[in-house]
Amino acid sequence: MEAGEIYFGNPNHHIKPVSLNAGPLTLLYENGYIRSVFWGREELVRRMYVAVRDQYWNTIEYSISNQEISIEEQSFAVHFDCYHKRGEIEFLWKGSITGSKEGSVHFSMDGEALRSFKTWRIGICVLHPLIWKNQPLQVEHFDGSVENAVFPNSISPFQPFTEIKRMVLTPYQNSKAVIEFEGEKFETEDQRNWTDATYKTYSPPMNEPGLHSIEKGNKINQGVALSVFGKKPQEKKSDKELVVDIAADRQKHSVPDLGTQVDPEYSGGQLYEEIIRTSGFSHVRVDVDVASEGLKETIAKAADASTQLSMPLELALFFSDNYESEITTLLALLREYRVSVKRYLLFSKKEKITPQYLVDSSRGALLAYSSDAWIGGGTDGYYVDINRNPPSTAGLDCICYSINPQVHTFDSAAVMENVAGQRETVFDAKTTGNGLPVVISSLTLRPRKKRSQLLKDGGWDSRMKGLFASSWTLSSLVSIMGGGVDSATYYSAFGDSAMFGSNGSVYPSFHVLSLVAEFRAGEAQILSNEPHCAACLLKKEHYRRILLSNCTDQKQTVHLEGLETRFIEHLSIDESRYEEACMVPKKFLCGPPATIEVIGSRVSVEMLPYAVYSFDWIGE
Repeated sequence: MEAGEIYFGNPNHHIKPVSLNAGPLTLLYENGYIRSVFWGREELVRRMYVAVRDQYWNTIEYSISNQEISIEEQSFAVHFDCYHKRGEIEFLWKGSITGSKEGSVHFSMDGEALRSFKTWRIGICVLHPLIWKNQPLQVEHFDGSVENAVFPNSISPFQPFTEIKRMVLTPYQNSKAVIEFEGEKFETEDQRNWTDATYKTYSPPMNEPGLHSIEKGNKINQGVALSVFGKKPQEKKSDKELVVDIAADRQKHSVPDLGTQVDPEYSGGQLYEEIIRTSGFSHVRVDVDVASEGLKETIAKAADASTQLSMPLELALFFSDNYESEITTLLALLREYRVSVKRYLLFSKKEKITPQYLVDSSRGALLAYSSDAWIGGGTDGYYVDINRNPPSTAGLDCICYSINPQVHTFDSAAVMENVAGQRETVFDAKTTGNGLPVVISSLTLRPRKKRSQLLKDGGWDSRMKGLFASSWTLSSLVSIMGGGVDSATYYSAFGDSAMFGSNGSVYPSFHVLSLVAEFRAGEAQILSNEPHCAACLLKKEHYRRILLSNCTDQKQTVHLEGLETRFIEHLSIDESRYEEACMVPKKFLCGPPATIEVIGSRVSVEMLPYAVYSFDWIGE
């Protein structure tokens, strides 16, 4: 197999970025956008790019042509044409990105609509990384006023900064970074609402003009200039090596319940059922349209799936306005088919947030059938829905929402970088939910395709097949465990976000979830939550397991220190064992592990790109 397919499920997936210098600034350019800008060790900007969104909030794909890159030792110039086309949308813009030796970068777009179409937004976006969280800045507005502000610490439900003309940041003492916005008003939103690990400054503002029509020939011209002033700081530290001290005192978290989603319409067969049963999962999620005429058949098949998999169900129940009679019908069917329920997630088909009347009407009846089950509410959508309209927690045992990393940016680097935003939402949800346990359901690599939003992008992502997804899965688990999540439902057994292939095969992310699920109700300590490496220590009784994830496309070395054992067992999910892990999963997990001798309480590991490594031993 080609490396691209092993890593990303697609041999033609990856585009290598170009490294550029603008005096003291270093940045990466990739396919029409700036990926990151560093001044010494500080990442000033995470992304500069142009977004074209249609009337369903889909981000329209593009192609680059006529690209010219001129590189000098301390300056550069990049020019290109960018063409967006889908359905009625046809938009072309000329891009220019230049960098000077004085320490400035300028990004501009000169665009024209080639057809008439509807859009929510066309404009430049600037992403600010979370190192700016709780840090002061000055915001100059279009009316000339200057505001002394702070990047939000808690997740801001609404735009913290509006009508922006200029931002002045202070990355180092006696220094400043100035970002100037050209062409239109800009505003900032807190993208942690969608689990991105950034704040985004964009144009046009959300309500100016909202969904609108662009006429053929309309021009859109915008620009952003970044300049730095002050003494050049120390260079960015290398990510090639990481030292992890196992013996260091760290906060202890509970290993959460883990599950996956199944569609009762699909039977995976005996082989897949056996694989799921041995996974360590605590539950399987089944979506139920309680107003559907096929409700009885759905409950019957859900009960059968629960029995075959030997797991209780997380029932995501979607009610209509006729919820009172639907509850009565549902209860009769649950009793008839003796459904084993771990958790009910209550949703309205018309409202984004679980309404209190639905909780009040259903709680007593549902618990009369299964007294140990949890009643959950919140949203089947993103955390932003809860943050902007917090539900009442009366009658709820947990608060829930879903996660995927591709609401705003889609390249593999961005998907991996945004993992830190997941932990942020768990922290915040505990406050929003008045301390209730947090349940994430479902957590997928790409937005789920929903019948109520057929024209919204979502569905299958080829990266699910590759090592990238397994590395991202462990990084995600480390992030939400660090936030104190109680339960998470990842992917689905089959379908759009499938962990299983055909003929008994699985994708590598399944093994990662199984390796964590084996320690359910145990203890977790977060060893590393660096962007380039995620690591955790799991404990249950006398068993110990370290899981390491290389979150980059480069080899890197990790040194594990403080190991109080002479030998550890080692399992690798990397390019050398990819086919075995996917095609013969039972043999891969149950075969004899490699044994490594610990020398002086230290083990050094050279990790292959996007590899996940497991180390087991018996401790005190």
